[in-house]
Amino acid sequence: MASQAQPVEIRPSVFADLPDVPRVRQAQELADSGSSITTVDGLTAEWAALGSRLPLQVRVAVTADGELIACADVVRVDQVLMLRYWALSEHRDIRLASTLLAAAEQGAHEMGREEGARTQRFFAQAAGSHPEVQQALLQLDFLAVSTYEASVPYDSMWTQRA
Repeated sequence: MASQAQPVEIRPSVFADLPDVPRVRQAQELADSGSSITTVDGLTAEWAALGSRLPLQVRVAVTADGELIACADVVRVDQVLMLRYWALSEHRDIRLASTLLAAAEQGAHEMGREEGARTQRFFAQAAGSHPEVQQALLQLDFLAVSTYEASVPYDSMWTQRA
């Protein structure tokens, strides 16, 4: 885990962040499982479907020199919202993970208010190989629960909003 050498801006994502977001996601996917499932075409279609909700559902971390180093998003899975986080390996630390996940959660709350939701239930996935994400989730009042799905390509731990 490396600490950040320069200031990082956390902001809502925009379409101009393509192709940087797939680059970050693919790097972490390759490091975690040896293969990547994110494609530029797939992410472009996903973001197009989000339309005006893109800035509410996807947040990015960008260094002062413009490098996109991490991203988080919120996706709806059945009746719950799942927080997802990716970071370049040299930028993984608890402070970045906490800040970016909190920003993604805030966007989900804004989205929920727009949809008229009174409460929201959040889940997140954290692999044992990413202790900074596990610590960030604990700081955000998540609780560890049993493994959600054995076929997930991580030694997964699912966490549920307390």
